[in-house]
Amino acid sequence: MPWPPGWNGIGTLAQSAYGMPSLKVLRLKVDLFKKRSTRYACNNSMLVTILRAIRSGLLLFSSQLRLLPLRCLGLKAAYSVRIGYGIEWPLGNLRNLELGENVSLGHGGWFYLPLDNRTCRIKVGSGTAIGNHFVISANNSIEIGCNCGIAYRVVVLDHDHITGQNINPVTSGITEGEPVVIGDNTFVGTGVVILRGVTIGKNCVINANSLVVRSVEEGCVVSGPPAKVVMKV
Repeated sequence: MPWPPGWNGIGTLAQSAYGMPSLKVLRLKVDLFKKRSTRYACNNSMLVTILRAIRSGLLLFSSQLRLLPLRCLGLKAAYSVRIGYGIEWPLGNLRNLELGENVSLGHGGWFYLPLDNRTCRIKVGSGTAIGNHFVISANNSIEIGCNCGIAYRVVVLDHDHITGQNINPVTSGITEGEPVVIGDNTFVGTGVVILRGVTIGKNCVINANSLVVRSVEEGCVVSGPPAKVVMKV
């Protein structure tokens, strides 16, 4: 049987007697498609890596610009700290706020340290990332450990508002604080509220929207308002 039209002596264009591509042609096409797909994936991965590096550099640069005047006012912040926009700072008490190496803060957060209390302090350990719209307010001491993941809309308070009969809560002020400690490698989910006097051990998980009013041992998963231990890790 003579070779069909299109045969070039190699077989890349060979067709069967019924006009269908030969098996060899199909294999060559599949191999070519795989090579092109691999090349495209490599190029795309390299592009994503470059864009991420550029974004990281721009974020670090803008963070240093935002932190420069705050450092002049006494803020203790490592040069690898990254911060978002719109954070409210305790400008009159910045000397008592400390941010460790590689700390990351989302935008729209709020740190509060009373101006008339020069002993209260807030410390955020190295490698910790805090999401957007956080509230961290101390009248005694709040210490967040290293490598913690704090999601967005998390509230940490070491004090209460002064309330009672015939007391105006707007002008009554806040109570004396009780120290709050969050251990290393702890994850705090979205919408969590941590109240005064609470100590959370290392390697804990606080599920979203939990209200933590009691201390938590190391390696526990807690959930609910009020938060209770549901399992240990």
